[in-house]
Amino acid sequence: MQTLVNVFRPLIQALFLRNEAYEEMREDPNPFVKGLVLIVVVAVLFSLVGIVGNALEWATTPNLDRIQEVVWREVREGPWFEEIPPAERAEALAVTEQFYNIGWRIAKAFAPSPLSAAIGVITNPVALIIGWLIYGFLAHIFARLLGGTGNLGQTYGTTALAVSPRILNLVTLLPYAAVGGVAGTWALICNYLALKNAHRLTPARAFWATILPFVTLFVLVSLLGALGVAIVSSLIQGGWSS
Repeated sequence: MQTLVNVFRPLIQALFLRNEAYEEMREDPNPFVKGLVLIVVVAVLFSLVGIVGNALEWATTPNLDRIQEVVWREVREGPWFEEIPPAERAEALAVTEQFYNIGWRIAKAFAPSPLSAAIGVITNPVALIIGWLIYGFLAHIFARLLGGTGNLGQTYGTTALAVSPRILNLVTLLPYAAVGGVAGTWALICNYLALKNAHRLTPARAFWATILPFVTLFVLVSLLGALGVAIVSSLIQGGWSS
């Protein structure tokens, strides 16, 4: 019981933007390990909570196969079908049904299910840890460039407290409830306080140390996306020319 209190006390303090949570983490003998434990515990716990809410959503969701069947029957019997020349109706119907089924397969992939929620118990901690490691590394570089004095372990430890807004995900116990962008904005503020306290930065410098990692990641993803499009385009053009 005392262990849970020790885990959640700094998280609650960080959630309410209390500077002492970040200062305590900064002075911890091993802030990286403590931060890693916080992230894993929070991710697993609230993934388990999500299973309950997801199961309730799944239980109250209408049968999607039945909906797909009814909607397709209405589409097929619509007036648009009569306007197609008889010789082209079979082909038009086949193409329409193909895209219709693809759309439903995509929709069903995002539909709530106990299995997807259970898988989240594994994938959520992994995703959170990877995101934390990448963001923490970039934030540390920018914080140091801006005159910060903290070490990498302190950066990771304090930014781990940015998972505290995930406590708001308790509302997912209720079917169809969602936190939305509130948790993301709150986490951004937590990261700001983390870098400000870990590196003893001024408010302006802490702001830029918080934002620049996102800018860097956006630029890198955009460049990789453009490179991917260029490669695919060249391959397609090469295939056509041959």
